[in-house]
Amino acid sequence: MDLPAEVTSENSEEWNASLSAFLEASRKAADDFKFSEEYGKEAKAKFCGTLAQAISEQEKKQTWDDELFSKALRANCGIMRERGPELEPLLSAEHISTLVSLAKTHTGTNNAIEDYAIKCLNNTFYGLDEVQETFLNDIPKEEGYEKLFALIDTTGDQVIPHFFNVSMHLVAGKSGSKISDEDCVESVVKTINKLSEICNAAEKPIENETWGILECKLGDKVQTTIENGLKYIYAVGATHQGVLPLLQENDAKNKPSDEDIADIVAKLSLTDPKVPLLDKLGFLLIHLLMSSCSDRKALQAIQHQVFCVLMFAGNVPGFADFLTQKGAIAKMVDLTVVVLKDIKSFEKADFAIRNELLNTLLPMLVVMNSIAENCESAKCVMSDKLFPYELSEPDYSEMNEEEAKKAQNDRHMKGTTPEEVPGYFLIPLMLSYNSNIKRFTGEWIWTLCDGDNGLFCRRVGYGNG
Repeated sequence: MDLPAEVTSENSEEWNASLSAFLEASRKAADDFKFSEEYGKEAKAKFCGTLAQAISEQEKKQTWDDELFSKALRANCGIMRERGPELEPLLSAEHISTLVSLAKTHTGTNNAIEDYAIKCLNNTFYGLDEVQETFLNDIPKEEGYEKLFALIDTTGDQVIPHFFNVSMHLVAGKSGSKISDEDCVESVVKTINKLSEICNAAEKPIENETWGILECKLGDKVQTTIENGLKYIYAVGATHQGVLPLLQENDAKNKPSDEDIADIVAKLSLTDPKVPLLDKLGFLLIHLLMSSCSDRKALQAIQHQVFCVLMFAGNVPGFADFLTQKGAIAKMVDLTVVVLKDIKSFEKADFAIRNELLNTLLPMLVVMNSIAENCESAKCVMSDKLFPYELSEPDYSEMNEEEAKKAQNDRHMKGTTPEEVPGYFLIPLMLSYNSNIKRFTGEWIWTLCDGDNGLFCRRVGYGNG
């Protein structure tokens, strides 16, 4: 499959036919399409070189209409699903810089050029550490990641999920440390503000009487955006430990008055400019924890990312007390119990399904134990919801000596937690094959028992304790 050797004002139709043929071939074959297997490695290398040159020329001259230009970018995006040295022209610093410029030039219009330029960057950076390093080393940050991060202010709604993916690949990759904490702070601020705008604009048909806030009903179009935005915030927090202190420092400089703080907290406003950023992040996470949507799996994915973000944000002083005050801790216990029950339901299911559920549970256990260790009010809420009561003591007087002894031994071994209380679903995981699940389950229950060995053994049984 050949492309025209050059771009001229007379051969647009020839380019259109060649690109259309490539896109149709890859569409029919779907994930099974392999250019080099179909046409050979030499043809693939020639195709990539010609395509990179054409896109570069069009970025400068703009002689093609948007439809033809978007086809070229779609071809770029499609062939980047493959790997191999033939792709080198599309992986060069010059070509990546061209894609960033295209996204910047066409941003905000929601047209196909911006869309596919960002998608090309996503496929280019995914799993290719050496390409990320090229981007961060060989392109000045003013023309590289700074220009890329600035797109969040103007990028159209349909493109922004891909933008968050691109940003996440860069900060979480092996070369992510080349991006300064200060630059990450700026992008995180913009991300929190963007997600807050989206959440604030969501339909709020239900007022939750328990927590006194309007529950967001998240539409299908924003679910992926929110999930990917939270993934990016988590990636920054996990790889750039200096970001959280900088955010705290910035908030301390712009701290509202006590009167304003009381009003802000009461309203849980996502748009009030006086709200400190970390408070706004807290408000956002609370709104997402209390949200609803028609797709249960999509909502669980979003709420899973909320827990991931809380793995570092939950350590901010006062954060856990604030979550408790607004009812979020109780909701977090409920969400954790849902996953625990799913694990129980699938205990004999395929290993991959069970393993996916355990991976969902792990950040929940880490966050809940951390919050319980550092916040007495949160710990009380968790303990009351998970272990509201114990099994009553049997009447041993109505048993003979042998029966009484057996009943006592059974009670000691199995513990006093009834099967119908939520905490019961935690106990089997203390023997999980997953060492992290086993560890954090035990630590969380131990924390909820205030380190009381007797209470711990009563709740979980001497066999587990």
